[in-house]
Amino acid sequence: MQIPELDRKQPSVAATFEDHIMERTLQLKALGAFLTEALAQVADIQTVNALLQERGRSDLALTERADMLEIVWPQGVVHESNNFILHFICYSDRRDTGKRDLRGDPITEAIPATLGEVLHFRTMPKFASFDEMADARDAGLYPGLGDLGGKPAFLRAINLYPDFISSLVLDMSAAENSDREQAFEEPLFVAYQIMSKLVDITDRYVVGDDGVNARYLCA
Repeated sequence: MQIPELDRKQPSVAATFEDHIMERTLQLKALGAFLTEALAQVADIQTVNALLQERGRSDLALTERADMLEIVWPQGVVHESNNFILHFICYSDRRDTGKRDLRGDPITEAIPATLGEVLHFRTMPKFASFDEMADARDAGLYPGLGDLGGKPAFLRAINLYPDFISSLVLDMSAAENSDREQAFEEPLFVAYQIMSKLVDITDRYVVGDDGVNARYLCA
């Protein structure tokens, strides 16, 4: 039996893994550079308001920042922030799969929102209540982004950083449930850091009977 010659051009497992490490390192460095630049901008209320005015959303201007739960490590977004992750999942509608469950009811699957639908959130007004927002969503004005779409901090973030926020929403919406938490913990961490600096003391439900709700973004 003739043993085939070893293909010297075939990359080794170690070399492939090294390439993976380098790629991830570059991705994380780029994410870190973005976070550094973004935090420098959102740290100053006047800068935030000037940028919002440039984008035609002076109605979202900050007056006094509210202190949110401090999360200092990416894994904290998964373990400490409860529903913050779920709010970034956005669907346009549901479609019939042609299958039936055990009771004979049709099984449907979600249709992830398109880039245009997500970017349309930049125009969403500050609704007086979540019910009002739900009515607008049900009328087809906005896809289903959960409660986060009704929070001014999200509206400020998607107006200030539309590329980053829309990419995160699209990626999260397309991913399998089991992949979301760990696969996106770094960009979710970045999103939380930015949005936690964009909560105003006058935003609806931020202040309750016991003072500022530090977990407002996670509810």
